[in-house]
Amino acid sequence: MVVLRKTPLSGRRPVATWAIAALALVAILALSALRVRAVDESKCEGAMKLQSDPATAAFKACAGANPIPMNCCIKLAPFVQYAECLQVPKYRQIADSFLAPEVNVSRALRDCLGSN
Repeated sequence: MVVLRKTPLSGRRPVATWAIAALALVAILALSALRVRAVDESKCEGAMKLQSDPATAAFKACAGANPIPMNCCIKLAPFVQYAECLQVPKYRQIADSFLAPEVNVSRALRDCLGSN
């Protein structure tokens, strides 16, 4: 017979599990998008509007911690569709400039997705 004890953190486990699952999904989607050989330039041009998106500003605001916390990484989920644009140096540089000085694309990918 197994007796489960309720610990102070037991109420947080479902949230942590959900966050890990969401982060794993974001990682899978981002990595599959990065494998695309041909980058859709029109999509990347459309991504330029993300600099004024409140969700982008929310990520930038919380990404100053080192490493970037998981609850901050989850804020990247809406932007997975633009991951392929990071293959193009011009767009990666724009993203780096926007995120500076708190973070850059390489660090965000490393801390949030475990890739570069």
